[in-house]
Amino acid sequence: MFNPQAFLVEAVSSGELKRIRVALSTYLTKNPTNDGGEITNALNYVQKNFNEELWEMQDERKLEKDASKWTKAYLADLKSDLRNNFSKERFNHILEVGKVVHQKKKSTHMDNQPERVLQKTTKSETTRKVSVNRSRISKKGQLVISGILVAVAAAAVVYLMKE
Repeated sequence: MFNPQAFLVEAVSSGELKRIRVALSTYLTKNPTNDGGEITNALNYVQKNFNEELWEMQDERKLEKDASKWTKAYLADLKSDLRNNFSKERFNHILEVGKVVHQKKKSTHMDNQPERVLQKTTKSETTRKVSVNRSRISKKGQLVISGILVAVAAAAVVYLMKE
């Protein structure tokens, strides 16, 4: 059974269309793959308890149909567009894109996992990595000290010029 989050209940109780749309958008962000049908249930809750029109007509912005072009950036753009045009078409498209984009992420992560487990680091590689990190630290330290010296020298020059 679906139990709506407090922010959704409060938004619907307020009767403010903008708050309700923000609440639904929050569900899209928190659960981009609609796991457990949570977003669908939230939408059903709104439609059952809010008597006004939730949707706007779809504007002229095209929705990319080619799933191979769906990326996190595209999903972010869609969510941004939803703020300006809360259309049913865009909302449903976000659900589709979210499932695909985040499924790609999961499968990519799982595909790479065995390689990481099998990959070993030799002692010479570890020594090389440590020495590279030490040289970076010492370079950073040198830059910080140089910056401090320049600041002190500049302060001394200003002090001497005033006298």
